Amino acid sequence: MKERRIVHVMDYGGSTGGSFIPSLTALARAMRSRGDRFVVLATEIPGATWPRELQDNGAEVHFVRSDQDVSDCLREVRPDIVHSHFGRFDLAVARERSSRVFWHVHSYPANPSATVKLRNLLKYRFLGAGVRALVAVSDVTRSYCIARGAPRDRVRVVYNGIDTERFRPPAPQERARARETFGIAPQDRVILFFERVPYKGGAVLNGALQRLPECRLLVAGGTAADRARFGRAPRVIQVERAADARQLHWAADALAFPSSYEAFGYVLAEALACGLPVAASDIPIVHDIAADVDGVFTFQVGSVDGLACALDKALAAAPSAAGRERMTERFSLQRWTADMLALYDN
Repeated sequence: MKERRIVHVMDYGGSTGGSFIPSLTALARAMRSRGDRFVVLATEIPGATWPRELQDNGAEVHFVRSDQDVSDCLREVRPDIVHSHFGRFDLAVARERSSRVFWHVHSYPANPSATVKLRNLLKYRFLGAGVRALVAVSDVTRSYCIARGAPRDRVRVVYNGIDTERFRPPAPQERARARETFGIAPQDRVILFFERVPYKGGAVLNGALQRLPECRLLVAGGTAADRARFGRAPRVIQVERAADARQLHWAADALAFPSSYEAFGYVLAEALACGLPVAASDIPIVHDIAADVDGVFTFQVGSVDGLACALDKALAAAPSAAGRERMTERFSLQRWTADMLALYDN
């Protein structure tokens, strides 16, 4: 079979692999096993560890700073397929007329300004008609793209994948070690929350914690001020950057997922794969990911009392075997990789 040249172009801002890079790594391995050339063009992040991860799994990694850099690299590689992530280089990729072009839509704004609305309308309606497909990470994201003018027949849903071999329920000794790492006693009830931006629901959680004075909070991400608003140690355990999110899930008793909206929800899927009970906002993506899963307790978006009640139930719940089973069947890296290869092969 003739070698295919596949180029992924991305403006990935993390210094560690997070939840996205493992997916790209799995795809790189699959491409290498098929004899294809897999190239990643990315913005350089000082001290980042993920480029080596990709290279070790068969990808070439080149750093770009501008649309012109992207165009120059594409002209040199002459790819059969170009796949753009995170928006910044979408237009540069769209100009690559000799390749099959894919745009991956990872997120969308909940309350966009008039300028953003107009820009997205022009992008999805007019330029979207020229790409092979817009790859949406969920049905919610697909609906957003179509509402902004993307041709309905060009929007494909490929749900994100997680490493379900890594994100799994811990053995008793593994859970004990994880809790010891963060100074958590065996009798403590600990809520896990990933802080980043306002729509993640930190303000709602802060209110709910006042109704659960006996609980501790393990909060990761965001700024120091974001984390400090929840209180001080020892009740609040702050983690600036989680190099290993699995340890956080293993150490906690429940996940707080109070987002007002989400395009997908990696942390929700990873928590369920670890068997962790969840208190989640009643938003569409929660039903897409966790339909019929016991151990997921929903509440009305923005309700402090609702979140407090849902957290109380989640903290009392047993680990969810159904959540683990669903994540393995529907959201594994193996499934994501197979879906991506099928997208390229058609």
